[in-house]
Amino acid sequence: MENCIMRLVAIVMQVYSVSVSPFFGVQAPGPSPQLRGDLGINFSCSPDNTHHLIEAAVNEVHRLQA
Repeated sequence: MENCIMRLVAIVMQVYSVSVSPFFGVQAPGPSPQLRGDLGINFSCSPDNTHHLIEAAVNEVHRLQA
């Protein structure tokens, strides 16, 4: 996931770093097809790029969920 986001934002200038952290504190991964938990996506960038990067990250998550 982190590589997907990094490739996605690599075309936008002034992105300093990207990290993606899954958290399964709600329910551990198991045989169930539905995983529950949180996914944190953090990036540091120029303030001018914030809105665009948030939109791009949300769109990428939705694309991967499909």
